[in-house]
Amino acid sequence: MILIAQITSLFTVSGLAAAGAMTVAIPIAIHLLTRLRRRPQPWAAMRFLFEAYKKQRQRMQIEQWLLLLVRCLILLVLGLALSGPLLNGCARAFGADTTGRTVCIVIDDALSTRAAFSSTGTRFEELRSQALRLIEHLRPTDRIALFRAARPVRAEIAPPTLDHDQARQTLAAMEPRFSAADWPAALASVGDLLSKQNVTQDRGLVVMLSDFAAGTIDLDHTPEGAALSDRARILVTRPMSEASNMQIASLVPRRQMVVTGGGAASIPVELKLRRFAPQTVTELTVVDVALLADDAEKPITSLQREHRWSSGQTEATLSFDVPVPRIDKPLTGGTQMILRARIAAGQQRDAIDADDQRQAVVELRSQLHVGVVGNGRSDVRSTGELAPEEWLALALQPGGKKNSAGPIETQQILNANLDEQTLASLDAVFVLSPDALDDRGWTALHRFANGGGLVWICLPTNQSLTWSGELKKNFGLEWMLGVEVTEAPEAMPWTLRLDTPAPEPLSLLAADWSALLKPVRIKRRVDINGVTGDSSWAQIASSADGKTPASPWLVSAPVGDGRVILITTAVDTAWSNLPTQPIFVPLLHETLRGVLGSSGDAVRLTKLTAGDRPLLGRRWDGAQQLVAAESTVIVLRRNDAGLEPAEVLEKPAVYTAQPGIGLKLAVNPAAEAGNTQALDSDALARWLGRLGSWSWLESSRPEAALLAEAPRTDLGWPLLWATLALLLFETALAKRFSHAAA
Repeated sequence: MILIAQITSLFTVSGLAAAGAMTVAIPIAIHLLTRLRRRPQPWAAMRFLFEAYKKQRQRMQIEQWLLLLVRCLILLVLGLALSGPLLNGCARAFGADTTGRTVCIVIDDALSTRAAFSSTGTRFEELRSQALRLIEHLRPTDRIALFRAARPVRAEIAPPTLDHDQARQTLAAMEPRFSAADWPAALASVGDLLSKQNVTQDRGLVVMLSDFAAGTIDLDHTPEGAALSDRARILVTRPMSEASNMQIASLVPRRQMVVTGGGAASIPVELKLRRFAPQTVTELTVVDVALLADDAEKPITSLQREHRWSSGQTEATLSFDVPVPRIDKPLTGGTQMILRARIAAGQQRDAIDADDQRQAVVELRSQLHVGVVGNGRSDVRSTGELAPEEWLALALQPGGKKNSAGPIETQQILNANLDEQTLASLDAVFVLSPDALDDRGWTALHRFANGGGLVWICLPTNQSLTWSGELKKNFGLEWMLGVEVTEAPEAMPWTLRLDTPAPEPLSLLAADWSALLKPVRIKRRVDINGVTGDSSWAQIASSADGKTPASPWLVSAPVGDGRVILITTAVDTAWSNLPTQPIFVPLLHETLRGVLGSSGDAVRLTKLTAGDRPLLGRRWDGAQQLVAAESTVIVLRRNDAGLEPAEVLEKPAVYTAQPGIGLKLAVNPAAEAGNTQALDSDALARWLGRLGSWSWLESSRPEAALLAEAPRTDLGWPLLWATLALLLFETALAKRFSHAAA
């Protein structure tokens, strides 16, 4: 078919081109006719002329041939100037199709295109219909490339192909995804393809098919690499009309790990609702919340929450606790359960069903295993004061060893016995004598924190500060302790600043944070430098005389997937009254729960949306694949950064690691992609203007834009100017070669 089209195009030459080609024979015919021999008539005086002619004959022949050549060239160039199809047909005959275009169709398959467009279909189906109509009206010599604009951007057909049937079949099998559109990346991919294909602006066409919902493009930012002005003309669909949509924007357990302690517990949850294109009327939204085990449909716990929207309200936040019933069997190593929130069926003005549900993974633990590293002293001192190990044991395990079934189990570890094997079964470790650690101990602590553990370092009571360099070297921190211990005036101990908010892992103490800090008095402390940003969790206030500057008291920093905490006083009443104050027990317990429940791995994996490819932490080692309930299998691979899926996670689902290591992760639809409001057409037009030459594509007749050819490079005028130049040149030659006397 394509070969027939090329042959047909070759012989489709305008009448002007044929006439131009034929006129080249005119000067040749005149030249030949003038050379017809006539019967010579003798004349005596001609003898001298013949003698002169013989001397100039060769030069005159050259002059005549040169004039003939110029006159033929004039007519040939004039004919070509009046008709370009002849040149185009010849180019096609040699495989260089100058009329065939490269058409790049980029179709938006983001979550918003799942919204209903009419009573018969969705926005995506309308966009697909327009794409198919465009393909039907392409020329046989037009090449097609097909891209998907949702994240991650995907080239379905590239490089461009002449097989239009393949493009139709690919479009027919395409379904919208659950992620947001990424137009900057899509246009950059199109630009790279056009550049590699060496497509010029008059031969390139980019078709942007999108509903252009409000969350589609950041109109205030023009991405680098997206401009196509020198490669293609752009056709763009107009923004579709907005639709009312309601969604669960987020479902966040305020603690990803819940310690039951062998009894009943609860999961604090924050749920955000959002609606787009809201009506002026009020309405009631009912949300069903369930706690599920092992993807079972029958929930362990279920409840409902309601929200009545006021007129014009677009967002709402619901905070509540999901009760966890008593679980008789020990949850060894943690059991991951699924927290699911779903908008109850029958809600009105909801354009997209896919964002009516969100899921999160919550880990339930019977106990936390905490190690206390020290010199092994647990005896009562001569003064009657308890040793640091004893203060920690009382705070972490108030009932003592008899209460071994409580939420925290402690283990005493000697400094000399600290190694990776000892820490392997622990969740957190308190280091009371960092000055007594050897290189093996410091290395073990670093790897423990990097893998998701909590390392809490306390100052030793002997006031030794020689280990400060080891802390900085092994954990990669900029913290540097002072060279000596500073003591407060006996009658004027330091207090803690009450205006410092509670750190995020201790957010459940936020309401009482200032009240808990108020009675604490500091007698001895060590200054610490290099603490920046959010690393300072609590500070020592200036003394009453105003001469002592504020100094960090409790500092924290992430290390890998874990965290390191340092307190600049010892757990000893000679340093502060902290062990005897109400803050001591909740500070330790909430830090353990909050930090371990919001480790780098836990936080990263609770924010997954469709289109992500997460990096998995060390505790995922041994897993080979992720399996979803609908039999979706994603192979895991290891790279320099760690373990990750071999492909992006496109479908919202709960994925379970296989072989069975008991770990799960939840992938949800991209909330911002559910915005069904329309972009402002004028603002979109200004944004498109920065990309290059563009025009609207009318949805009723998208093929009409294909008939309006882009301005192409036209050789007509240059050839006409060349014709004029040749005429002037011919006139000058004719005058010179006439040999007429001046």
